[in-house]
Formats: sequence, C-alpha cells, structure tokens
Amino acid sequence: MPEAEEVQSSDEAAVQEIIVDFEGQCDSLTGRSVLTYQAGRHPESNAPMFRLLRNSGGGMFCKDWAPIAEIDAALAKADPVTARSLNEVHPGRSVNSGGFLAAVAKDLGVIQAKEDNTRHHELVPGKTMLKALAERIAESADANKPRSKGKSE
Repeated sequence: MPEAEEVQSSDEAAVQEIIVDFEGQCDSLTGRSVLTYQAGRHPESNAPMFRLLRNSGGGMFCKDWAPIAEIDAALAKADPVTARSLNEVHPGRSVNSGGFLAAVAKDLGVIQAKEDNTRHHELVPGKTMLKALAERIAESADANKPRSKGKSE
C-alpha cells in the first residue's frame, strides 16, 4: 500500500498528501553519493509527481515535489541537457538539485552522455521521465508479486 507524504508547494496554501508509488536509488553523476528519489501522484488531480528524497553525500538539494510533466518539458527543450538546464524545475533552490535530477534521468535511461562531453547529455529517443518511471514502477510491482508454487506429483 502506497504511503502518503504531506507536502506544501508554493502554489498551494493547503497541505496536500502525495501518494508515493515508488522509491528508488541511483548513483549521483560523479558516483560519489547515492541518491534516493520518489515517484507518486497528486491525490486530487492524479498528476504524476517526483522528488529527490535523500543524498548519502553532503550536498544540499531541493526535496520539494515537482510535476513530472515539468521535468519532461525541461528535458525536451534543453540541448544539450545539463545539470543547469534542469535547475528550472526548482528555480531559486539549491543548484545541486538539477545535477541530482540529471543523475536520476540518466539512471532511468531518459538521457545519455554525449560522446564529446560527459557533462552534456542528450535525450534518448522515445524516452521520457513519465514513461521510464512507469516502467520502473511496473518492474518493481512484478518483482514483488508472490510466486505461485506448482503442484508436485
């Protein structure tokens, strides 16, 4: 059963509970820390949401929920995709947030490093954060299904 997380965005005066559907981990782009992230949905609109939750290293970052549609929009218009281009998801917040978001997008297979520059990334054709997270959620659900035992004779 998904857990609910109370959050308050700058756009909403009332506290909303985001329904957490998935929690995952990946390495940061530098490989020096492990990032924990969550995917969920808004309880009223059912809009897919995303947030960074933890960093095993010392870097600060924004823990606020963001609509996945905003992340996909930022990725779609960035050429190349860099940590800085993803800072617009949480404007005015920690600059580490964009780099950590890029690390998750890379781990999910949404972006890949360009051959000529490891700090510059490009979108993988046909991939979005929404699709990649939906696939990861489905994989997690399949892995957690109880396996039926066959009858032995």
